[in-house]
Amino acid sequence: MEWYPWLNKPYYKIINQYREGFSHPVLLIQGNQGIGKDSLLWKLSYWLLCKMPVNLDFCGSCNSCRLMKVNTHPDYYLFNAKNASIDMVRNLISNLYTCSHTSNRKVTCILDVDHLTKYSSNALLKIIEEPPSNSLFFLSTQNFSTVPLTIRSRCVMFRLFPPSEEDSILWIKQKCLQKDESIIVSSLRLSNGMPTKALNLITTSLLLRKKLYDTLCFSLKQDILQLLPIICENEMICIDWLISLILDAMKLQNNITEQLINIDRKDVISLLANSFSFDTLNNSMYHWIKCRNTLINVTEVNKELLLINSLLIWVENSISG
Repeated sequence: MEWYPWLNKPYYKIINQYREGFSHPVLLIQGNQGIGKDSLLWKLSYWLLCKMPVNLDFCGSCNSCRLMKVNTHPDYYLFNAKNASIDMVRNLISNLYTCSHTSNRKVTCILDVDHLTKYSSNALLKIIEEPPSNSLFFLSTQNFSTVPLTIRSRCVMFRLFPPSEEDSILWIKQKCLQKDESIIVSSLRLSNGMPTKALNLITTSLLLRKKLYDTLCFSLKQDILQLLPIICENEMICIDWLISLILDAMKLQNNITEQLINIDRKDVISLLANSFSFDTLNNSMYHWIKCRNTLINVTEVNKELLLINSLLIWVENSISG
């Protein structure tokens, strides 16, 4: 499991709390997708189950560490709530009430805990209310508010934050061949500051983004529907990119230039800012957000008609055509 440098600080902070006698059995960790929640929980579990930890790290050589390395530790339980059934939760509870096999404690990691069904959540609640002795629970989520309040109230909550933009740029430069900092920064901002998502954008989607932006430049003067087949290659990500361009154009119209998202494509931002009024941009952004939500929430929808409608909104009230 890959370890990211921005996880070191939260890892050391949590481990030091355990070393100082922190005893609460349930820790709920929030972090955006791609920040490394799974890796953090895995390493915390590794240290807690290690029989001979070396200060803030696990030894890597004891029997517990060897079992963790091959994912066969009998006192370590891991599952994703997205795939969990009530029977899985019941089996977990049954196992936790048996004696530890090789360690002096048991560790349970439940990923995406907010995806547990109502019955599974109720079963989990019962055991975290009165957990077996020497049992620890690590729960993860992307958003605290989506976790049932009854579970949240029994947890100590810990929030993971993305690294600084500067640190993220350095990490991405080490991971790929892209050295154009404006492209890296734009990718980061399009990825809500998440380095792993930005790296994925750079390595897999940069050509699609360029094609979308380049086509937008000349289709505004010709036929806006030329964007349709490009958007259809990946509707959700292309809509997100278009919304980001509209936001940038609205910022530019108000002389807000420090936090533009698409800093590598100021040509496209300027074109939108000069072609449409603020109200038109705002209206088109509303329609793109509505389009995106419809694509997410409505299963039977005519995608092409929906996208055509959102594209035509752009040209209805343009300033310069």
